[in-house]
Amino acid sequence: MDTNKVAVPTDNLLGRLRRCAQQWHRRHGRAVYEKVLHGAATGIGSGAVSLVTLWVQSRFF
Repeated sequence: MDTNKVAVPTDNLLGRLRRCAQQWHRRHGRAVYEKVLHGAATGIGSGAVSLVTLWVQSRFF
């Protein structure tokens, strides 16, 4: 079995996947970053509201 024939398609596939990922990141990279920040801020806000709710319930009810 010739290992060069097996390695060449794998190298081409990996190169193609890398190029595709780079192009996708150029098109959508900023949007993904903004969505991650939005998700983190939403999670922090949700956690803060939950803590306040628990504090109010334990304090007044």
